This record gives sequence, C-alpha cells and structure tokens, in this order.
Amino acid sequence: MNVPERVVMRYRPQKAIIRNIGSQPVRWASGPSPTEVSPISGAYLAAGAEERFMDSGNDYFGILKRMKVVRDVSATADGTLEITYFG
Repeated sequence: MNVPERVVMRYRPQKAIIRNIGSQPVRWASGPSPTEVSPISGAYLAAGAEERFMDSGNDYFGILKRMKVVRDVSATADGTLEITYFG
C-alpha cells in the first residue's frame, strides 16, 4: 500500500483511519526501510480491526507515505483495507 501520487500532489493527508474490512489479518510497517515488513513482523491488524492515525497535533504524512502492508503468516488469502485520509 502506498499513498497514491495524485493524492500526495493534490492533497497532503496528515491523518488516516485504516480498516481491515476483509476476513484475513495483515501486518504493516512504516519507517526508513519499510520493505523489511514480513508476514511475521510488523504491526498486526486483525480482520475487522482498525488503525487510527488521528491524534490532534500530530502529522502522520511520513508514516502514511512509507507504509507497506503484507499478508499475515496466518492468512489464507489477501486482506482488504479501507483507507480514509484526512487533512
């Protein structure tokens, strides 16, 4: 998952809610080397759960731009995410 370039150019999202609306768990990471996220490392996001990047005063743009998501080792299929960006 990457922030689409057209979103970055037109709108610089600072906050987001990421919901796992599918039936499979995923893992995510964001940092200088987010390619290191694997099915057994990274933050776990269960099916039906959500991750909120909404704290007032914080700018999450860097985290959102570098975020990578992969299928968890226990998943039997791809996960489905719903992402809502805020300014």
